[in-house]
Amino acid sequence: LFIGTRTKNLISFDGEKFEQFIFTDRKTQSVNALLETNGKLLVGTFNGGLIEFDGENFTEIKTENEKIRAINCLSKIGATIYVGTFDNGLWIYENDVWTHLTTAENLPSNRVVGVAENNDKIYVATDFGLSVLQNKKTQTLAVLPTLSGLVSTGNQIFLSKDDGAI
Repeated sequence: LFIGTRTKNLISFDGEKFEQFIFTDRKTQSVNALLETNGKLLVGTFNGGLIEFDGENFTEIKTENEKIRAINCLSKIGATIYVGTFDNGLWIYENDVWTHLTTAENLPSNRVVGVAENNDKIYVATDFGLSVLQNKKTQTLAVLPTLSGLVSTGNQIFLSKDDGAI
């Protein structure tokens, strides 16, 4: 079990003892998102970038030598990894290539709060609305200010708002 903290630490629990990992080589600020993929842990931080942990070593993942900052959410759908940020849109990693989507590609906002798949479509929630992703472009489906997250289950999508409404 891995736990990310608002005080920039990563904590693991193996069923008997806790272990704390402190990032001394970067100004992490907080650990906001965790995702297991291919036996490794991806750690999304607010200021320390996207970090991969293989069980022994932490390695920063960059997009063509650019640090991904302010990571809000991490999702994996099929072999594709989606990295949502607080202020810089959505990064997509597929077939060893990074793609970057922002309001210039029709995201309702550059603050991504969730990515989910439903009925073979990829949905992207921002704090200002819901979009569907098609051919590396997004199409806004609904303007919904104060979205805070989304989840797909069965053939339904649930959206949450800052005030607790679903």
